Order: sequence, then C-alpha cells, then structure tokens
Amino acid sequence: MIGILAIGLIKLSVCFFYWHLFARVVYRTFLRIWMVIISLWTVAFILCAVFQCGSHFEAFFNSNPKIIAQYCVGPQMIPPMAISDVITDFITLLIPVPVILGMRMSLSTKVFTILLFMIGAL
Repeated sequence: MIGILAIGLIKLSVCFFYWHLFARVVYRTFLRIWMVIISLWTVAFILCAVFQCGSHFEAFFNSNPKIIAQYCVGPQMIPPMAISDVITDFITLLIPVPVILGMRMSLSTKVFTILLFMIGAL
C-alpha cells in the first residue's frame, strides 16, 4: 500500500512541477484532468490492496501463508496495476514534449531540453 501511495504521490509531484513550469491555460486544464486521473488511480489501487482479503482485514496483516491463501485474492491486481502504471508514467513523461517543441529555440536546444525531461524515466 505504501508503494502504491508513493508512486501516486511522485506522479502528482511531477504534475505539480509541470503546473508551475507551464503557465498556459490549455496545459493547466489538461494537467487538472490528469491529476484527477492519477489521484483516482492511486486511491483505486490502494483500495484494491486493502480489500483483497474481503472483510477479513486480519488476514491482510497476517504472515501465515495458509490464512492469506484462504481469505485473500492474491496477486491478481499486480498485472493491471503494473500495466496502468507504465501507461501513466509514459503519458506523464510526454506532457512537456509539445510545450518544448512549440518554444522558439534551436532544434538542438529543443532536443537537449526534451532529453533533460526524459531523465525522469530513469
């Protein structure tokens, strides 16, 4: 749960960075919508993690594999979470590209600026 929360908060912090960097109204509208999507993604997967054992909350915090296997769904939420995480990461990384391409700079400066933003992919 903490990992999901951390991923969501990191994505939101990058969006707030873009918010302050790109002051144009068009991008802010998109960023508002995108931050709502990221927030809903975070809350949804945290709730999936909490309720993977149904109403048996003690099984979620138990270390006995038999009890976990009996009451909990298991790792079925991991593939959808991983796929949607990669997609949202990719979209978040691509947000500054149209803004940078629209700036009045030389082509090499645009390329290096885009590459600077892509360091976040690491």
